[in-house]
Amino acid sequence: MNSKTMNSTKKLACGLGIHQEEQLSILDQMKNSISTMRVIGKKSLLPFQKGILISIASTKGLFKEVSDQGLQFLLTAHCNSDPTENAFSCLRTMGVSNDHPGPVDCMNRIRLLIMSRDAEVVVNSSAVEIETSFKNDSLETDICSAVLNQSFPGCSSES
Repeated sequence: MNSKTMNSTKKLACGLGIHQEEQLSILDQMKNSISTMRVIGKKSLLPFQKGILISIASTKGLFKEVSDQGLQFLLTAHCNSDPTENAFSCLRTMGVSNDHPGPVDCMNRIRLLIMSRDAEVVVNSSAVEIETSFKNDSLETDICSAVLNQSFPGCSSES
């Protein structure tokens, strides 16, 4: 659930899908253990147990989806909210005193970020470190064109 590289000396530390049978087997074993485990005095699953089960199901579902798209493995360490939090942090700090932008202001800030092509140019410091080692230019291009060409419901570009 925290693979950072495609290959590792440990089979379970490799990207999900490199040693698929063993990796999915361990996830299934963990699912069974958590599902049957009960905290003393409790008859149902506790929130942390439900969270683990949801994480396992989500990871397996995401792996199936990326496999269907032709990708060979999934680096699960990249499947977290840090990039999203970083993007929102950049958007909030761009407004100086207005750190709760509305939809139109948010869209304009996204355009500025895209045009700068590097959040460090626009934002001097953010709450989350900007990761530069993992870039997908085609994905970035798709997102840029989607944001620049999309009109959002309830928003007008006149503001």
